[in-house]
Amino acid sequence: MKKINIEEIKSIKQPVYVLIAGAIGAGKSFVVSKYLNGIEVIDPDEITKVLGNGEYISTNVAQSMAITKETVTTKLKDGKSFIQQGTSANLQSSINKMKQAKANGFTTVMLFVDTPISQAVVNVSNRSDRNIISPRKIERTANGSKHTFDFMSEQPVTEGANIILENMNITVEAAQALTDYTVHYKNIQ
Repeated sequence: MKKINIEEIKSIKQPVYVLIAGAIGAGKSFVVSKYLNGIEVIDPDEITKVLGNGEYISTNVAQSMAITKETVTTKLKDGKSFIQQGTSANLQSSINKMKQAKANGFTTVMLFVDTPISQAVVNVSNRSDRNIISPRKIERTANGSKHTFDFMSEQPVTEGANIILENMNITVEAAQALTDYTVHYKNIQ
């Protein structure tokens, strides 16, 4: 895998699958709109709002995630570049997404929007479209997304990561080979 800057994503051989990682409130939507406009975005938060007739209703999240999964599967068959937004806090799920993208001929990018947890908490508290999200949940997603990015971009340093891979029946090298490019974007607002 190759480390690149966010501005280089648009020049990558097509089709490109960009998997976003970052805490709740990290500014993922802001970063995508600023640097990657013109690439279609599949955003579960936006789907949740559509299901709530313009309002983000947390009881719609499970349905939104199912729709997101179905939409991504369809997009991967279409062969057109797109971005899948979310926290990527679940390593196994992220590996499965990259595996599916590679199997469909996509060039893969893991984009980590790295925002201090304290800033993410402030960002979430400033949202008018959300229910209250606890700082603990924001911290859990920050840690999970960082773990996923670290794992997919370099040799994992924890024994736990190797155990997870053994359970998934994949080696470290094979999992990391699923990511063609990585971007570590430090979001300091």
